[in-house]
Amino acid sequence: MSRATIEQLRQLGLDSYAVNQMAIADRQAALDAASARVDSALATQFLLPILTPYPLDIIQCECVIASWTLLIARGYNPPVGNGDDNLAKMYQYWADYLDRVSKGEIVPNVNAESVAAPGASGPTVITATTRGYSERGVWPNNFPTADSDPFSSD
Repeated sequence: MSRATIEQLRQLGLDSYAVNQMAIADRQAALDAASARVDSALATQFLLPILTPYPLDIIQCECVIASWTLLIARGYNPPVGNGDDNLAKMYQYWADYLDRVSKGEIVPNVNAESVAAPGASGPTVITATTRGYSERGVWPNNFPTADSDPFSSD
């Protein structure tokens, strides 16, 4: 599910004529795919889903990426002077933006409750009690017996 709407796609992405020539289902699918791409960058720095209100830069990023997806489906033709080249430059800007977000170089203005605690973005590993291994080892001459503890001092 995308954060951006079809109307925002028209306002912040492709011009209204180009958008209106495409099926609503295609426009929504492009927005959903763009939202997933944005989420992959945001997930490195924030807990998902991010909370509303959504930052306008994230909305615009989704719209431009979705517009690029739709443009590629329609056919990319920059020499005609129809704005395709401008959209290509905008797409590259937002692709670089997402790369920098994922590296932590840019921090979008998301709701503070969406910010992940340090170390919270990775897996948590919890181990149980030791399983019979020790630094000093038990081989070859000091096998534990049924009434001894291999981890106790000698």
